[in-house]
Amino acid sequence: MTITVKRVSTAGYTCTYTSSTFGEEWSTKEPLMVDQLVEELFKRGAHQTDIGDAISEADLKWTGGQI
Repeated sequence: MTITVKRVSTAGYTCTYTSSTFGEEWSTKEPLMVDQLVEELFKRGAHQTDIGDAISEADLKWTGGQI
């Protein structure tokens, strides 16, 4: 599983997620706020810790309170 998150100014985050289970790739079509991004990744089977790590890596100021 690979989660790549990028901070896009105040507009939110973009993300690409590849599922190791299904080998499918998903990408955001537009920037999402962190709670929306977390919800979308959960729907696709991503683990909470991996999501938090990817968001923290993209945005060092993110506190992780939404997860």
